[in-house]
Amino acid sequence: MFFEKSSYAGEVTAPPSKSFSHRALICAALCAGLTSRIDNVLLCDDTVATINCLRALGADVSVYGSTATVRGVDVFFARPSEHLKCGESACTLRFLLPVAMLCGRETVLKAGERLAHRPLDVYDEIALNQGLSLYREDNLFHVCGPLMPGYYRIPCDVSSQFATGLMLALNCCKGVSVIELTTEPVSAPYIRMTADVMRSFGADIDLTDNKIIIHGGGYRPCAYTVEGDWSGAAPFFALNALGNSIDVKGLNSDTLQADRAARVLLGRIRRSDALIDVSMCPDLVPLLMAVSPFFYGATLNGTGRLRHKESSRAEVMAGEMKKFGFIADVADDSVRIFGADEILVPDCPVDPHGDHRISMALSVLLSETGGELLGSECVSKSYPDFFRVLKEIKCG
Repeated sequence: MFFEKSSYAGEVTAPPSKSFSHRALICAALCAGLTSRIDNVLLCDDTVATINCLRALGADVSVYGSTATVRGVDVFFARPSEHLKCGESACTLRFLLPVAMLCGRETVLKAGERLAHRPLDVYDEIALNQGLSLYREDNLFHVCGPLMPGYYRIPCDVSSQFATGLMLALNCCKGVSVIELTTEPVSAPYIRMTADVMRSFGADIDLTDNKIIIHGGGYRPCAYTVEGDWSGAAPFFALNALGNSIDVKGLNSDTLQADRAARVLLGRIRRSDALIDVSMCPDLVPLLMAVSPFFYGATLNGTGRLRHKESSRAEVMAGEMKKFGFIADVADDSVRIFGADEILVPDCPVDPHGDHRISMALSVLLSETGGELLGSECVSKSYPDFFRVLKEIKCG
């Protein structure tokens, strides 16, 4: 895709939240024999992977426009019709693996090439301690339950997705379960998000500083509306930080989404050489890196786990920024981005390495210079309409 140096102005509507869409779809699919309606659901590569996996488990999921109608399955008696194909969606794999552990027969989850190498140690340990079957065969994950209610101690320093997966599954069990987080949770807002969606579907769940208490008993169907996505809105906020004028509609100001911090953090970068902890909002890192050189630079702490995203995010972003004449030093758990006096027009294409967040961040940079973006289609993972929306508000 070729970019011209451009400015942007106008109104856009934030896409539906990917995080809320995943959770709502799964909760609805676990309402055994009962039907829920989910409005404003996001249809992207990741959520479509979740929908297809739920269908394979036996849930009836129909989608018309942006509305999903879901008739749930009794997961304890699920007989998957095929492998649960997770693609490159970590949410799909990590949320549904413990759900598959509820089944009384072997279920196979299939991961994409990069996803197959992302961490799953938490579930390996649970399977070992519970006497469950979980083994890997290349990119196939074979699991067999049944997962039982009980007391679980898990680390949460790599991803909150493991806690979410257990929460979603254990609520189907009869009896109280406790998940103790043995480390300070990264992306803690996502755990609160999971609890919020579960409560909408009738779950009784309590959160303390380091414990999640799930009273079990299953889910009840409901009509649920997915709120707008602050992660998808963030590229437009980044463009505004560089002098554009884009009004983003459809966002909940009281959201539990961690990326609601985007506007505040971008404002800090504009005012000073900022020191920012990004451990709760890692998806914002490529955009913060892209915008920082135009102002005073910044230091981002808590970036270590970005190595386990769709790409090794900080390293890839730093490498591509060099093409614009920008310098970013990547350490084990931090990134230092330096302010720059000028921006260069890249003399070769920029490459997001298949990472949707980097693709959108590089688009922000290319709006200032023009140039070629390789593999732009990777945004379909989370925001398929991004470039169409961007084109609609281009004004020169």
